[in-house]
Amino acid sequence: MPIDLMEPVLLCSIADDVNATILVATLEENEIPIVVKKQKAGGYLSIYMGMNAYGVDIYVPAYMLDNAQMILNGITSDTGDPVEQDDGESNRSAKNRRIKMWLLLAIMFGVPLLLVYLAALLFGII
Repeated sequence: MPIDLMEPVLLCSIADDVNATILVATLEENEIPIVVKKQKAGGYLSIYMGMNAYGVDIYVPAYMLDNAQMILNGITSDTGDPVEQDDGESNRSAKNRRIKMWLLLAIMFGVPLLLVYLAALLFGII
């Protein structure tokens, strides 16, 4: 098989990990090899916070793209939910998730740092 056909091509971009997991499981069940790439810092955030606010890209080999697209279309028609993140509503919800994630990070790190700083001021360390 030529190397070009083995190259991974983008199947879709998915807004959240739950839908990505469903698609990945379905593709693996149909023996389609996949590569999952978290967008931006999504991989680190999945480990640290248990969620990914940036989305997931799913890649398949070029020779399996047609089969994978048929499976993807079957999933989206069964659930009625769009899997691909390409409309304004998905972008707004992804932006809202990112804002919530940054607020949570600010609270998790900012409040303890502020308390340490205030304690240092109180005890005359600074």
